[in-house]
Formats: sequence, structure tokens, C-alpha cells
Amino acid sequence: MLVLKLAWRSIWRNRTRTLITTLGIMIGVMMVIFASGFAVGFSEKMVRTSTQSRSGEAQLTAVGWAKTLEETNVMSGLDERLALLDASPKVQAAAPRIVGFGLLSIGSRSRGVQLLGVYPARESKVTNWDSRLVAGEYLAEPGDMLIGAKLAEELEVEVGAKLILTGADVNTGEAATELVYVRGLLSTGDNGLDEGAAIVHIAQAQRVVGLPDAAHVIALDVTANTLEPDVIEADIAAFASDTVEARSWRQTNAMIAEVHQMMGAYMDMILFMIFLIISFGIVNTISMSLLERMHEFGVMRAIGTSPWQLAGQIVTEAGFLGLVGAIPGLLAGLGLNAYYASVGLNFSEMNAYGMTFVDPIYPLVNVPEALRVAAIFTLLTALAATVSAIRVALVKPVDAMRS
Repeated sequence: MLVLKLAWRSIWRNRTRTLITTLGIMIGVMMVIFASGFAVGFSEKMVRTSTQSRSGEAQLTAVGWAKTLEETNVMSGLDERLALLDASPKVQAAAPRIVGFGLLSIGSRSRGVQLLGVYPARESKVTNWDSRLVAGEYLAEPGDMLIGAKLAEELEVEVGAKLILTGADVNTGEAATELVYVRGLLSTGDNGLDEGAAIVHIAQAQRVVGLPDAAHVIALDVTANTLEPDVIEADIAAFASDTVEARSWRQTNAMIAEVHQMMGAYMDMILFMIFLIISFGIVNTISMSLLERMHEFGVMRAIGTSPWQLAGQIVTEAGFLGLVGAIPGLLAGLGLNAYYASVGLNFSEMNAYGMTFVDPIYPLVNVPEALRVAAIFTLLTALAATVSAIRVALVKPVDAMRS
């Protein structure tokens, strides 16, 4: 208790120097906590944009289809599969899709596109396309088509425009054409979808590619109220078989899953980089304080204070220094995260990992993580003083009193 009292009093001998140092620690803690909350919010936004704009939380596909995208590799018996999925308590919604390639033409303008055939009513329960319309309406029947606003701009078409959709029958290789008209324009944030996909009714897509009563993909929305891939994979494992693969968004969006997984490591690296910068000021403050008090330390050693007791007091002083800076930094960081978790941060012009962030990003308020950051800063501040503390403790009392 005496050591704590002495350490607390010692750090306030030079208030100005202490306040400047703790201000640096406070800013560092605040920055890391805010960056950590933003990083988690950014990561979750990427996952949700990917799952809600195209992939779903999980997918069923024929074995090997995901690697080759072979159009003839389909799941047949679609009605029976959907009935099984609809009856499962693990599945919130199931949306079958035909995935192929086609050509959209109007006048002299044409564009190769990815063809997506969907059941409108089912698809609206898995993806958010119906809420991402910037013009027009959602799909209703064969003949309707949704395309991205960027693709519409490239083709110079608007809602109501009629186009020719050309595809190839996978069985005969013969060209098949369908008349489609633009029912709605999308802006999902998925650049691949917004710039290069044509979404039509599944019945029409099946006619174009020659695959009745079949689907390449069944996108799933699972009942588990989480995006944790381990939980999702456990829920969908029962739907896998010798002919069908069940994959969570972690397998369908490998790049995003890797970024999501590595986010914690990135934040730890940022934490230590920021502390490394601040540590120069901390070490300077501690060194100046120790030099000014060298005579005092010599007296303490002469009256019986052991080297390790002296070193312990110096390290305790540094710990208090870290604590005084970390506590307001903790509160400020949580306050910033709470504010922006409410109002969001607008990055509507930012493109990353094939996405455009059309909605604000909302940082996460994570109290345990904030406490961890504050504790690490406090601990590292104490550790930064260890070398200086040991050097002072080993100085001979006579030499110290002559300083």
C-alpha cells in the first residue's frame, strides 16, 4: 500500500509532463478502440453486403459446380428439394437459381452478362434486391428483368426498355433468344452484380439454357441469428450428400472470409504500432523523471530499500501513468463508437473487395475489446519503464546521491 501511495504521488510532481504524456496515451487508446469498432463494423458490412446481395448465408450446389461453373452440372428434382428445405427448422428461406451466361442486346449495343434465373417470391426472402431498387419495380413474371443501374447506363436503357436476351441451350448448343424488358434498376453494392448481371424469372432462364426443373444453386437464409460460419455450416451439413455440396458464405466468398478472419490480427498490429509511436514520449517522460530523482533514489537505497523494491516502485509509477491515460481514452473511444454506431459513417464513394458501400458503416461498441485495449496500453506502459527501472535500481547508493 505504501508503494502505491508513493508511486501515485510521484507521478504528479510534474503535473504538466504527466498530463502531456497521459494525453498521448489517452489519444492512442481512443484511436485503437475506435479503429477496432470500425474494423468490425466494416468487416460485418462486407459480409452482409455479400450475403444479402448475391450469395445468401449458405448455398447448395451440385458437387464440383462451384469450381467449374459447368452449366450441365445441375441439381434436378427441384420441387422435392425445396419441399425438404421448406420443412426444415434450420432453414428460413430457400431460393433456387439458374446461373448461366448470355448476351443482352438493344439496337447496336450489346453486352455479355451473367444470367441469373430466380423465383421472385423466394429470392426476396434471401437477398435484398427488392429494397435496392433505384428505379422501377421488382420482378413479377417471365419477361421481367432486373439489371444494375451501372449496366443500364452502359447500355443506355431505362425502366421499360425492351432488350433481346440470347443464350445457348446446354444440350444442343443452339442459340435461344427471349424478349425481356427492364422492370427495375438495382444498386446492391456488389459491383459484379450491378455491372454485369441480368436477373430474370427462373422459368425464362430455364428455357434459355434448356434446363427445365433444375437449378445450379439454392441460396439459403438459415434460422441461426448469426453470421458465424461454423454455426451455419453445422446447420446445413445435413443437406449435403454424394451429389450435393452444402457451403456457408465462408466457402462461397473466400476473399471476404479471409479479410473477416484476419481483422483481429490487423487490429493487434495497429495497436502495437500506435503504442510504439507513443512509447517514445512515455520513455522520455520516465527517463527525465528518474534523472531528476536520482539523489532521492540514492537516499532510499541507503536507508534499506532493496533494488527490486525500488524497481517495483518505478514500474508502478509507469503503470499509474498508463492507467491515468487509458481510462479517459477508454471512455472517449467507447463514446465515439457509440455515436457513430448511431449515425454511421458514410463511405458511399469507396470501393473495396469488389463492393461499393452504398450504405453507412456502423462501428461496433465492444466493451470487452475496449477493456482489453486499455489493459494492454497500461501493461505496455509499465513494461516500457522496466529497463530504466532496473538500471536505476542497480546504481550504487553513493553514486546516486552524488548525482
